[in-house]
Amino acid sequence: MNINSLRMAFLLPIVFSLFSTAAFAKDTYDLNNFFHLNSLCDGWAYKDSDSYICLGSFRATDANIILDSGSTVWADRLFQFTRVEFRSSDITLESHDRGTYEFSELILPGSIDITGTLSLLSSFIDGDIDAAYSITMSNSTVGGDVNASKLTLNNSGIAGSVEVDFEMDIDNSTIDGSAEGSKLTLNNSGIAGSVEVDFEMDIDNSTID
Repeated sequence: MNINSLRMAFLLPIVFSLFSTAAFAKDTYDLNNFFHLNSLCDGWAYKDSDSYICLGSFRATDANIILDSGSTVWADRLFQFTRVEFRSSDITLESHDRGTYEFSELILPGSIDITGTLSLLSSFIDGDIDAAYSITMSNSTVGGDVNASKLTLNNSGIAGSVEVDFEMDIDNSTIDGSAEGSKLTLNNSGIAGSVEVDFEMDIDNSTID
């Protein structure tokens, strides 16, 4: 299977999922509205220049979120999103809590910078993802680079490059850029860029260009 066929294999269910996300997201929150911002934060929340600060966990379900383009949403604790679309551009989600962040059917035109573990299901992230611990992606697409301690991809795609400290477990997925880690398992997948692995590579029915 060539890399173009692989892209089609995972893109079709992702596109379907994104249409489903749009259908479910019914509540609209404008973070420039003090009451809307605080309704999504389980602690105190406020706006400071180009940042929206949540002194707690920031959570939303079935929601469209409006905010200033180029801004940052900063949470003192975790982010949790289910069927959520951010309707601005160049957004950054940032948190230094070392817990687990669970994003399901999230559309984010921006980047994620967290000090924890990330689970990404049926989501589209337009920018980069940086996580201190592991990242697990299923039926999801990332438009930028991915950095983590460990990466697991299932039926997903990364348009940029990948750099991890330990294992990369790639199944039915594609990476358009380079990939670097200590161990690589590649099954029914493709990597378009260079690959640098410190120890072991296990490649089955896959391509490295």
